[in-house]
Amino acid sequence: DGWSRGPELLVECRGSLPGPSPWGWPELRAAGLKLRGSLQGEKVWSYAGGQLRPGFPRRIGDEFPGVPGDLDAAVECHPEECGGETVLFFKGDKVFSFDLELRVTKERPWLDVGPCDAALRWLERYYCLQGTQFHRFKPLTGEALPGYPRDLRDYFIPCPGRGHGHGNASWGSAGDRCSGQPFQAITSDDSGRIYAFRGGLSFRLDSWRDGWHAWPQAHGWPGLEGDVDAAFSWDKHMYLIQGSQVFIYVSGRGGHQQVEGYPRALQEELGVPKADAAFTCPGSAELYVITGGQRMC
Repeated sequence: DGWSRGPELLVECRGSLPGPSPWGWPELRAAGLKLRGSLQGEKVWSYAGGQLRPGFPRRIGDEFPGVPGDLDAAVECHPEECGGETVLFFKGDKVFSFDLELRVTKERPWLDVGPCDAALRWLERYYCLQGTQFHRFKPLTGEALPGYPRDLRDYFIPCPGRGHGHGNASWGSAGDRCSGQPFQAITSDDSGRIYAFRGGLSFRLDSWRDGWHAWPQAHGWPGLEGDVDAAFSWDKHMYLIQGSQVFIYVSGRGGHQQVEGYPRALQEELGVPKADAAFTCPGSAELYVITGGQRMC
């Protein structure tokens, strides 16, 4: 319920910490310990089991050699995403990557996204918050992903009439399933789930529980960004066509997994340079592809 609770004074939830902090309470799992910390000015506070650890607060540079004070934001980066247990510290147009095991800091420019007011890791994804907007970025390179910035009030902050189940102001009419804006592609899988695509968004239309509202395509279809021109299900695989490329996914309990080696050239996969629509018929092994004014099968 972290997104829906009311505000709390810092001194009430973490004793002895005065004023604002650019680091919210990420867990550091180094050396098998579960620690939480906060930064403020030139100092760092560290907590274990809800209690301030002995010797804290102390200088940021003493706890994290090579990291400056007066930071803007910080976020822990897990080994599976950063190659090691790492903390990313943000200051202006620079990021300081601190390896918790080696205790070494690497400094690099942070130009693609820009300065961060706060940083967040959520569902193995990394976000830079700027005012009421946020970017998603790759923690190893700092590369900003397309489709951003977006509005925090449509995702992380419960605001009346916005966000989950209420449409999304960041997406305009493309995110409103009843807007009358046409879908660019629609298909169903072998289990009867119906998916529709437009404006870089995907909808699941057969279930009010899981859909009837938009999701960014990459949320359910890893690696898929931008408009989908055609979609179809064939031989227990989902095919999504973008321009001259085709993505193939396998659906399972863990969602949609992209088949290794894709996307590939559509000409190489299906023998056509592009597709405006594609479909199969129930009980048939034939695939129909429409391109321009021609039908191919």
